[in-house]
Amino acid sequence: MKLAFCLFNYFPHGGLQKVFLQIANACCLRQHEVHIYTMDWQGPIPSNLEVHRIAIRGISNHAKCLDFTQKLPGLLEEKAFDKVIGFNRIPGIDIYYAADICYASDIERRYNKLMQQMPRYKTYKKLEENTLNNTKLQKVLFISAKQQQDFLHYYPQIVEKSILLPPYLDKAFANMPSNRSPIDFMQKFNIGGEEKVLLFIASRYKTKGLDRAIHALAALPEKLRQQTSLIIAGEDKQAPYKKLATDLKINHKVHFLGARDDIQKLLLHSSLLIHPARKEAAGNVLIEALACGVPVLTTAECGFAEHIIKAEAGHVLATPFQQTELNSTLHAMLDSKDTLVRWHNNALKYIANNDFFNLPEHIAKIIENN
Repeated sequence: MKLAFCLFNYFPHGGLQKVFLQIANACCLRQHEVHIYTMDWQGPIPSNLEVHRIAIRGISNHAKCLDFTQKLPGLLEEKAFDKVIGFNRIPGIDIYYAADICYASDIERRYNKLMQQMPRYKTYKKLEENTLNNTKLQKVLFISAKQQQDFLHYYPQIVEKSILLPPYLDKAFANMPSNRSPIDFMQKFNIGGEEKVLLFIASRYKTKGLDRAIHALAALPEKLRQQTSLIIAGEDKQAPYKKLATDLKINHKVHFLGARDDIQKLLLHSSLLIHPARKEAAGNVLIEALACGVPVLTTAECGFAEHIIKAEAGHVLATPFQQTELNSTLHAMLDSKDTLVRWHNNALKYIANNDFFNLPEHIAKIIENN
């Protein structure tokens, strides 16, 4: 089959982008011809993929996305594809891999009627409506039960087209390395083997709640705070968060690593994954933490928070979010060694009892059989 994969932007360390690339590779291994249509591609281009960068106009992100979706149909017609798979809100696709939260639900919950009329929100909501109301759409692939529930509430007409997918783990997480000797960040920041390491992984710091994590670290009792470091992996604007850490007098305990390719190693050297996200359709890093036996502290806003509860491998904060609850929960988690060990064992057991490693092949079959 000749397939078109469409997404707004590709960058190597994004959660969606990692899954997208694995699905594309799975389709290539099954002898399909895969073309990529995107506004921007960062990083090396795999030799088995043909990437088409679409020149777009617009100053704001929503204007660029709208221009992309308007130019795309004509380009797709030139190639006569058998299937068009979209990984963002893109009207006219055959299969929608819904990595996003339900926008209709999100803006209704977070913004008043006046705010909802602003061009940004109107544009993204209209793109979502036009994607899901298009008669060409055949399947919608959801990545969490919470996300699926939100979408079906606002778009009940797609219920027969919807498929709930399992989480995805790269096969590298199936084999844990036995060598856990200190890695670069521990030496660089003088973090001892007995020190507690909080790991925060994200490429959008505000959305994923980095400010919340910094406040929680600052709120720890003095002795525990001095024995704990917050490590941030992922690329975003660091200055506001460095200033916050300085204002709270914990800048010497907050360390930025930038984008990393060794997330598995970082997790294996961490005491706890802290992920107090404001919104998150899934949160694949939560599943990666479980695979490494790392307890998780997250919010109910994360689609994959349900797996932390099922695994009994951490704590999920209630909605609406309260900073004081995060502060007290982090203190309690770090202060209970026995509980951390139990959560560690529960996490590994949960991963061993579930198949999270074959999602790309599963989706490739859906594309073929649809």
